[in-house]
Amino acid sequence: MYLRSHLLAVSGFCIEDQQSLLLQLKNNEFKFDASWSTKLEGHVVGLDLSWEFIDGELHNSSALFCFQHLQNLDLSHNYFNSSISPAIGNLKNLVFLNLSDNSFVGKVPMEISQLKNLVSLDLPSSSLKLEIPNLQQLVQNLTKIRYLYLDYVKISAQGKDWSNALLAIPSLEEVSMMGCNLFGPIDSSLERLENLSKLYLDSNNLSSIVPESFAKLKKLTILSLQDCNLRGDFPHKIFQIETLSFISILHNDNLHGSLPYFPLNGSLEILVVRKTNFTGPIPSSLFVLPSIAYVDLSFNHFDGEIKPDMFQSHQYLDILDLSYNNLSMVIDANLSSFPNIFHLGLASCNLTEFPAFLRNHSPMVYSLDLSNNHIQGLIPHWIWKLQGLQWLNLSINYLTGFESMKNLTNNFYVLDLHSNELQGRIPVFSSVAYLDCSSHNFNSIIPHNIGTHLSSTFFLSLSENKFHGHIPRSLCEASLLNELDLSNNSFKGTIPACLIESEMLWVLSLGDNKLTGKIPNSFPKSCWLKALDIHENQLSGLIPESLARCKYLEMLNLGNNHIEGHFPCLLKKISSLRVMVLGGNRLEGPIECFDNNGTWPVLQIIDLSFNNFSGFLPTRTLTTWEAMS
Repeated sequence: MYLRSHLLAVSGFCIEDQQSLLLQLKNNEFKFDASWSTKLEGHVVGLDLSWEFIDGELHNSSALFCFQHLQNLDLSHNYFNSSISPAIGNLKNLVFLNLSDNSFVGKVPMEISQLKNLVSLDLPSSSLKLEIPNLQQLVQNLTKIRYLYLDYVKISAQGKDWSNALLAIPSLEEVSMMGCNLFGPIDSSLERLENLSKLYLDSNNLSSIVPESFAKLKKLTILSLQDCNLRGDFPHKIFQIETLSFISILHNDNLHGSLPYFPLNGSLEILVVRKTNFTGPIPSSLFVLPSIAYVDLSFNHFDGEIKPDMFQSHQYLDILDLSYNNLSMVIDANLSSFPNIFHLGLASCNLTEFPAFLRNHSPMVYSLDLSNNHIQGLIPHWIWKLQGLQWLNLSINYLTGFESMKNLTNNFYVLDLHSNELQGRIPVFSSVAYLDCSSHNFNSIIPHNIGTHLSSTFFLSLSENKFHGHIPRSLCEASLLNELDLSNNSFKGTIPACLIESEMLWVLSLGDNKLTGKIPNSFPKSCWLKALDIHENQLSGLIPESLARCKYLEMLNLGNNHIEGHFPCLLKKISSLRVMVLGGNRLEGPIECFDNNGTWPVLQIIDLSFNNFSGFLPTRTLTTWEAMS
């Protein structure tokens, strides 16, 4: 047999017993699709079975554990639906073990601690537990480990315990324990891990200060402490580690600090302090760093002026987000150059006009956020011609119209214009996936075949405008629509049956209009609706029986119409219902279903007021609404 592998290169040919073991795995144990498989054919120099779509189980008797000379084993990105067999301890020569992104469940076996030659251990899984044995017991013999990845394994350990476990492995270079139920405080003794270059502790409830002693980790290149409930002041000296290329401390609302002077010989490429409580100016030294590529300072309390010439010499700057601070941008139309930024976030930066430097230099901006500013007047035509622009947010300004209504699209993926003062007929936006034109004074939809122009649209909001007349039936031609919001307008006539018949809609909101007639009884068998809101109209007739097909429905609002009939027992099999508003209608009879099985176990809000119900309050029915208790 010809030897083939992605991990281990071994010269020579497979000896006979190895061949038979491999054939046993391939033919008898692992279930896989031969049309996808690229590694279960041919000879072996190690086992790299990643991304093989394997959905078998690993039993103690598996032939896999007879390969006692294996040094590399990669079973990542498969569908093993079993525990990790203790027989893994038989593979005592393993150097690299990767079991990540599988469906392994249960406890991490203690036998892994017997693999004393391991240099890399990769076990990320949300279904594994490492409590008994605990982390310290697992790694106590793994003194050669340099790469330890345990993301989302349930460790549940206090700061001193997990810190001491790591300190027992002086060779550690990379540690990733995101979402492991770790608690604080962060032990300052971790400074003794002199070889540590990458540390990820995101999404743990550390509730801790960050020790200044981390600045002694002279080889540190990546420090990620996102969403860890950090508190206190973040040490300046950590930002100034010369080897540090990536630091992210986003979403730590109780973390304070400011940005220091950054040394010119620093290696910083990515700086993310989004949603913390940092204050002070943006230091100009940050943008002198030649390697800086990603800066996100949004949702903080930085103050001062932003001068675009601070960024003009940065050929590697890809992402710059200064949104939601106390900053003011100085518009300089004479700027000599501007970098090709992928994302530029200037929301809530006290802008009163469109940044002219974007027009003059036409940078390759993919994403531009100018929302929540004080920009007035017309939207300039040049904004639609920015090369590469696909994500544009101009919402919450004082825009009144369009400089030109020709060729307003640039194959946008997201276009958010909500909460301005635009009026008249709504422009035709083609090839937009996400379009929000809510909260304006638009009053007409032209052309009438608008649906054909929205063939790529999955989200459309035209709510809180002054639209009138009938809902265009051509909206049904927007065949990819998942969410449609036409609420708070003056639409009249009936609900187009084709909207009800859609098998794509998740959210349909037609509330607060002047719609009449019956709700079409044409909900499809494969109904995906999660929210249906048609309140504050003049709809009549019965609640349609076909609505019971919408088995994923979570919110139903039929309030303040003229709907007749009885208490909607026909919907009782929709177990996902959380909110049901029926108030202000003409429903009558008892509030009870004779068969109480399966009546809304997660229901939290129900409004039956202002109807004609009679009889006793249904004590027996109320007790089945478990979420209310």
